[in-house]
Amino acid sequence: NRRNFSINPLAADIGTERSPILKWSAISVLVIFGLLMETTVFSSWKLFGAAPTFGYVATAAVAYYCGANTGMIFGFFAGMGSDFFYSTPIGVSALSMLICAIIVGIAQTGMMRPTPLAVPLLGFVVSMAGNTIYVLISIMVGFDELFNLHTGYVIFISSILNMIASPFIFAITKRFVGAPAWKNR
Repeated sequence: NRRNFSINPLAADIGTERSPILKWSAISVLVIFGLLMETTVFSSWKLFGAAPTFGYVATAAVAYYCGANTGMIFGFFAGMGSDFFYSTPIGVSALSMLICAIIVGIAQTGMMRPTPLAVPLLGFVVSMAGNTIYVLISIMVGFDELFNLHTGYVIFISSILNMIASPFIFAITKRFVGAPAWKNR
């Protein structure tokens, strides 16, 4: 039984349901590995002064394949880990990723037939929304220096980088967590 390789992570059929223990173990590994990669390797990859923030795309992928509840838990822990690694207010990344997971988890239930462009578009939109929510919450808690035009530029460039990487992140997430949520219903 030979599997065909597909660039489209939504078209690749895994056909497996993971046990809850395996699924949560895989999600834990994704959180830890994602945090380590983002805070060490990818934080030094700057393009036009912006680094990618793959945590939002990974949160969207988990919410897309596992539903809003699992995505919220993943987003919260990934965001808290990100807040501890960077010098950001504790809980701001966690709250913004949690909100993104809710939106993606609810939206994926209404997607009838995903297209190959859905993943990059979802990666871009979630990155833009997540980073914008992050900046708005940071401004509300007293980090007014983020309210400038350069912040918008960095968010846009970071979202473009996340859009390019999103098919790979979605494919890795699908391999780890198993069948999409709509196949588990």
